[in-house]
Amino acid sequence: MEEGSTNQFLTEPRFIEDFLRKVEPAYDSACDSITARQFTFDDILVIAGFASFVICCSPTAMRLGAKKLEMLTHTQVELMEQAGLLDPPPAELGGKSATELIQNGALQIEIDQKYPQAMGISNVVNLSNSMASFHWEILLNPKSDKFPFLSSDFPAAIERPNLRVPANRIVPLRPDLAVRIIPQIRPAGRPDMNSDFLYKIRQISPSEVRQINVILVQSAEDLVFAPVKAKWVTQLVKKNAKFRIELEHSRMPTGAGFFLTDSLVVKESQ
Repeated sequence: MEEGSTNQFLTEPRFIEDFLRKVEPAYDSACDSITARQFTFDDILVIAGFASFVICCSPTAMRLGAKKLEMLTHTQVELMEQAGLLDPPPAELGGKSATELIQNGALQIEIDQKYPQAMGISNVVNLSNSMASFHWEILLNPKSDKFPFLSSDFPAAIERPNLRVPANRIVPLRPDLAVRIIPQIRPAGRPDMNSDFLYKIRQISPSEVRQINVILVQSAEDLVFAPVKAKWVTQLVKKNAKFRIELEHSRMPTGAGFFLTDSLVVKESQ
């Protein structure tokens, strides 16, 4: 775990460990306080810190970050080639351009996944503060002994009501507790403020728990965790195991360059 947390691309390679020292020791008490409906904003910051760590630093985050950088590099190569900044490829490659070689797979760009992890770690504090200024639904599961919230190796699942708004994050905290974090769109230059935080508490039914568990399983990378051994867990995981979070990248020509957009979607893996 020490090796996984160390990132040599950072000026402070163990920065994330210092961040987690403020989160991990207070995690259980924060969950207890939220469940008892007696929490403070410090408890919200702890949970926001946990969610931000998952979003920025997990294997899923590293895979998606590497894919984003790979696609960006493809575009940069194409633009450099158009501007005459690249030497022609050697004749042994059939006289094809670098762009053509990328498109047919002969030229591949490999991204060290520790680099997007470093980018995520650099942003983890800002993301944590932003998430603590969003609107939250605190989801209490009174039937958790039989129908608990599941968890995974990416316990910050995405829920996208529609493609025109940022995705919600559903974070399972315990078998009986989860939160839905709903991003808020603010004017450009408007900072995130603690006073923007709003919440509501809901007790949800087993059917709602199942709907959330489907989202949690579909957002998982490789592993799903359950506190009970039950047939419904096996069936739910088997039915949704082929899904995971993917990056959808698109670009639109704009004069001498491209307008790039990225979005995260849950889709069935090929």
